[in-house]
Amino acid sequence: MRLAQGWAGGARRSGGHVGDLARVDLVDDPGVQQLLTERQAPTLIDAGQAAAMLGVPESWVRQEARRGRLPHIKFGRYVRFEPEALVAWWKARERGPRLAARGRGA
Repeated sequence: MRLAQGWAGGARRSGGHVGDLARVDLVDDPGVQQLLTERQAPTLIDAGQAAAMLGVPESWVRQEARRGRLPHIKFGRYVRFEPEALVAWWKARERGPRLAARGRGA
């Protein structure tokens, strides 16, 4: 699989905005091109956005990710979070009477 190189060493894009995977010409493999066209990329958020979503300080989000207790994705020194994974994470941690009431059909 070979990456197509555009100006300044970046990946060449054929229109659209940066997040538009249907318009990305990154590889010369038709199978990968079809896969990119058919699927939409998951939205990733940074630690500040994850903190706002969870209602906690950004420092807590960074610390929990660093300790491996919060689902995250690392790109070198950058840490990103998938909102759907965070929702699943906090639902799995839910405790208390509200959870028990839900099991009784209330």
